[in-house]
Amino acid sequence: MRYLFFLLTLPCFAQTGEFPTYANGLIYDETTMDQLGAIVDSLNEDFRTCGVNKPYYATAQTYAVRVRITNKTKNVVEAIERNISLEDFLKQFPTTRIEDRKLAIRHAYKNRDGDQVEQIGLFDPYGNGPRFSIENEFDRSRPRLCEASHRKKNGKYIARNYAVFFPEPFVTNRLPMRYASLVGYSECMVDTATVKLIAEGGGERELPPPKWRKMSRRKQERILQEMRATEVMGFCSQDDRPRYHALYIALLSAETVNWSVFLRAHLDIMNDRFQRASDGSYAWAQRGTYLRELEALDLNVLDLLLGVTLSVDNPAEHHYYASIPRSGRALAEYSDPALLEKVLTTLIRDDELDDYNRIRMVYLFRAYGNYLTEEARRAAVSKRVDTLVAELPKRMRNLIED
Repeated sequence: MRYLFFLLTLPCFAQTGEFPTYANGLIYDETTMDQLGAIVDSLNEDFRTCGVNKPYYATAQTYAVRVRITNKTKNVVEAIERNISLEDFLKQFPTTRIEDRKLAIRHAYKNRDGDQVEQIGLFDPYGNGPRFSIENEFDRSRPRLCEASHRKKNGKYIARNYAVFFPEPFVTNRLPMRYASLVGYSECMVDTATVKLIAEGGGERELPPPKWRKMSRRKQERILQEMRATEVMGFCSQDDRPRYHALYIALLSAETVNWSVFLRAHLDIMNDRFQRASDGSYAWAQRGTYLRELEALDLNVLDLLLGVTLSVDNPAEHHYYASIPRSGRALAEYSDPALLEKVLTTLIRDDELDDYNRIRMVYLFRAYGNYLTEEARRAAVSKRVDTLVAELPKRMRNLIED
């Protein structure tokens, strides 16, 4: 795969608008929408007929115990390395104390080199929690040492040492069918046998030629292949070239009736999933979510976005995962907010759903509320989320930041 990016140290300037729209008010014209709509109708019918054809399991999780270490001595390190139990550790080092319980998530993924990697991570809403690599099956439950930064009253940060113990085994609960169907719907719509960018394609093409719509289908497909073989690297957070690159991949995919690539490209635009030197929130305002386009295609948008937001242990290889903040921003434009809020309330309150996904839904509900344009609605949603959090078991409440 070729990478395109600017090497010039030029300042970035925000633009006032983003993509051009057509007479229908969308970023895809009527002909394109008709072509895509026919595909969506067929996929919806297939899903109604076939339903979910495999069980889905929640991400493996357990509650870890963090022990504050006031003096990281050689004896402490050696005790951790020999896989000491929590009970024996507290006896051997009586000056240490239990700090809190953290939700630990175990997940496997492929890195950029294609190697299978397994990690344990302590839950943090911003993704900054410590992560521990797993070397083998017997390595999963051994205690670990880590550091965490804490802000003092004067605003400065200090590093504290902790030992993390896993007294209970990781569990992987089966998702109830009502939620497995959401994941199943997302994998039906977002083709998991396809990726947007490919390693081969033979070109350094960022955008198609001006008159690409008048070209033959074969030439359009070749241009699409060349663009998919190029990853456009943004120079800074306000660089819109990666988004335009994805837009034209979506347009070419629609023109050549390549639904699999189209939806991934469109979701990348919605989730702002691109390589950049930075991704400052100050640049978000100029970027649209383009949820209207998906609703106009008669996609079950709520099921789709929930399906790519729920975390599962056994997704298909190329399952699409969405960003919670950006999904919340998109859902703020959803056409049926009453239904959305009812569904999110049900998910958060459901004791049959695993803790990790319930907490994720809390943050999705919050993100949705934060992007509502009416102040009264924002306040109402904020109050509703606070009420839902207050109803949660203490083990979960302690993990959710105000």
